[in-house]
Amino acid sequence: MEQTEVAEKPVAVPRDISTNLEMDTIIRILVWFQILSLFLFRGLSLTELSKVRMLSNYIEQMLMLMVITLSICMNSVLVWLIMQTQISFTTL
Repeated sequence: MEQTEVAEKPVAVPRDISTNLEMDTIIRILVWFQILSLFLFRGLSLTELSKVRMLSNYIEQMLMLMVITLSICMNSVLVWLIMQTQISFTTL
């Protein structure tokens, strides 16, 4: 009689799917915000808003500074969220 070897099935680790989906959604939103803010910053730097909308250079610089600051804040939040998901994935 021949003995057939039965391959062992990998054991599935139970995960809390709802929190992973929430984190995934938050990370996707932040990534899209980053992409949009980069395009906005590029648009602000390429077009001369002071001539088109008759804004002063001060307002144009403040808008760019706001976009840069918001982008840096979102980057730090994004990195923190990615680190949290990496930690939760490795502990499962």
